[in-house]
Amino acid sequence: MTACTNNIIDIKIGSTAKFAVLYADAAGNPVSLVGYDIAMDFVDKKTGEYILQATLGEEIILDPYTIGGYNIEAGDTSEWPVGIMPVDIKYTDPQGITHYTEDFGLNMILGRTL
Repeated sequence: MTACTNNIIDIKIGSTAKFAVLYADAAGNPVSLVGYDIAMDFVDKKTGEYILQATLGEEIILDPYTIGGYNIEAGDTSEWPVGIMPVDIKYTDPQGITHYTEDFGLNMILGRTL
């Protein structure tokens, strides 16, 4: 598993992209996601084409045991482009107010083992 350092997550091409996420307030307290909508787009920076549009109930799955927890299961990365892919996560709360995370990057790098 790779950790996020300086807002960059290193992932080797061909790995399975699966992320465990915790949504928390500014004080670090987990926020319940009941009634929220969550989305995250993976876009090829060079072409602007969508690689995957992750949505709640499909690639984004709430963790029933952790308040504010969920998993993003983006699948196989063997066809993803090398380089840093800028992304953010969009949250729409039950009142219809939308919030975005700060941008972070997925640094897609080549593996050494075939």
